[in-house]
Amino acid sequence: MTPQPTGSTDLVGFSGLPITGGCGLRRPVYHDHESGDYFWKLPNDTGRRRDSEEFEFLVEQGLATKVKPQRVVPSWDRFALYAHPDFIKPGGPGTRLPPKPLKRDGRSRLFLAYLPCNEAVAIQEDWCKVLVNSSRNALEGWRVHEDDEILNAVETDLQRARFCTAEVVDGELRGRVVVWQLILARVRADRQAEERILDDVALDFVLEKVESIYKEAEMKQLQLLQRKAKRRLDSSKRRMDLDVFSNRQIAPRTT
Repeated sequence: MTPQPTGSTDLVGFSGLPITGGCGLRRPVYHDHESGDYFWKLPNDTGRRRDSEEFEFLVEQGLATKVKPQRVVPSWDRFALYAHPDFIKPGGPGTRLPPKPLKRDGRSRLFLAYLPCNEAVAIQEDWCKVLVNSSRNALEGWRVHEDDEILNAVETDLQRARFCTAEVVDGELRGRVVVWQLILARVRADRQAEERILDDVALDFVLEKVESIYKEAEMKQLQLLQRKAKRRLDSSKRRMDLDVFSNRQIAPRTT
């Protein structure tokens, strides 16, 4: 059960700066009204305390982000989960995500929630799955020579999905995002993008896993091509059946 805030401590910010178009978990910054101190609660530590001038200096240096104060119960396991507005609803093509339980913060203009770590990560996992599924469906339905806006939307969704996996411990989910990023690069015949993705994923996985991800991307792309070919064949057959039907001569009725 979530403890109700009864003390004199406010959540007033989080460490670092938000990523434009991204989301993330950040260490909260608290303000104790009784002492006037600002502090970060760290695991196995009481947290170093700072005064208001030090906190403002950290904000000016881009080392902390201010949010509208809200009364909270400080906890070792609670984090600030933020989402940039462009992450929730991209300005261009891309899938819109449900912001709940995050709420719009009037000071930072971000969507924000103060949550236990496991709940925050679960929300990111759900966002990631929505974005990956949307990307898969778009690529399965896309045809060569169609508007590139579809591929641009897929690129946006997959980048947002990658933001979601920064704190996710599920390596399979992280790998699934990369698989579809590789497929998109291959659909676009963008060899440089493909190399960048592989270099990036090599920082997260051992060589054997990178090779497995690459092979999975090849296999799924082949499956996509096979399904597309089958759809073209079925569509062509339907058109032929309709042509036969429309060209059939109807014999006049006799009395």
